[in-house]
Amino acid sequence: MENLELLMVLAGENSEKRQRTNYAIKIHNEIDAVHGAKIPIYLAGSHSGLNGIYLPKNKKPICEQMRDYALEKGVKDEYLILEKKRYGVGSLDTIANFVFADEIIPKEFHDIGLFTEKGHMQRVLWCAEKIFSNTAFFIPFSSEQDIIQGIIKNMQERATLQALKTDLYKIVDGDREAIQSYMETTHPFYAQIYGSKPKFSLYGLMVDLSRFLNIRSEEKQEFFED
Repeated sequence: MENLELLMVLAGENSEKRQRTNYAIKIHNEIDAVHGAKIPIYLAGSHSGLNGIYLPKNKKPICEQMRDYALEKGVKDEYLILEKKRYGVGSLDTIANFVFADEIIPKEFHDIGLFTEKGHMQRVLWCAEKIFSNTAFFIPFSSEQDIIQGIIKNMQERATLQALKTDLYKIVDGDREAIQSYMETTHPFYAQIYGSKPKFSLYGLMVDLSRFLNIRSEEKQEFFED
């Protein structure tokens, strides 16, 4: 743990429990106490692309919400790094969390601690390797499963990872040019941002399915609230 240079918190945590951010803060403080080193925390993510490409004006990006929380918990702002927007948007899913981090990884940081739930970590590690190959070393810090729970959610998570693997299997790990081309032409969110109609992809199908399941879940919740 003493070799860590950066702690990266992935977007998508429970906004009330803040498992990922809390765990990162804990490690940040422990490294400081034991080794006297202040490890910066990189906060990734704008919002889920399932809820639309562009963030509503009255909403804060997830990374800014996590920063506000970390500041409340005593982390100094100088040790908090927020991802930078591109074309007016931030990262909208897991693979984009890493694509948007390529301005600092591995240019500034090589040994990275990754923070997400257990059920999400397999996809996170795969995306990290696909984007950065062996140019950076990633160490998982898994909080207890929360976001991904239940049979349907776990099946959906496994299917999403397999869809990404199938879509990108011809792309060599770390091939930034090929990955960027995928984002611009095929990715279900970013192709639209770059002005293209997304090409057919299995990941695109999973996004459509996730939207449908989210809508049904919201309808069910409204039914019970009534």
